[in-house]
Amino acid sequence: MNSFRDIPIRIEPLSTPADLVIAKAILHEIQAFLERLSSGGEGGTIDLRSLPAVNAASLHLLETWLPPGEVTATVTGTGTTEIRETIYAGVWWLVCKSRRGEIITEAIQVARVPDLLLSQAVDIERGAKKLGGLLAATP
Repeated sequence: MNSFRDIPIRIEPLSTPADLVIAKAILHEIQAFLERLSSGGEGGTIDLRSLPAVNAASLHLLETWLPPGEVTATVTGTGTTEIRETIYAGVWWLVCKSRRGEIITEAIQVARVPDLLLSQAVDIERGAKKLGGLLAATP
């Protein structure tokens, strides 16, 4: 027999009018970045954790208005960074976590491709040398 303990419960924060204002202000900034990017300029990044007025309720509103799109990526290093494009092409949600799974940073980046996914010149050079070494050692 099933019991109430078997039913998953998700607690969603209650939004206040202030949370709505904060979330909409962030959406306006995202739209401005997106318009600039679409006309050949640069996008931008909004560090959500650095904004003092952003709380769980305003983040929940943003997640509701910026649901996942078609592309996701996971980058592993000293921790894990989860990158997902929202339903708006060019609007990316990045969540960087420590090895223990604690959120370190959370940001919205407006770009064709998130900076974190771009190969760095030094890494490309290292990769070319490593592949060259493999080819030289292979009969």
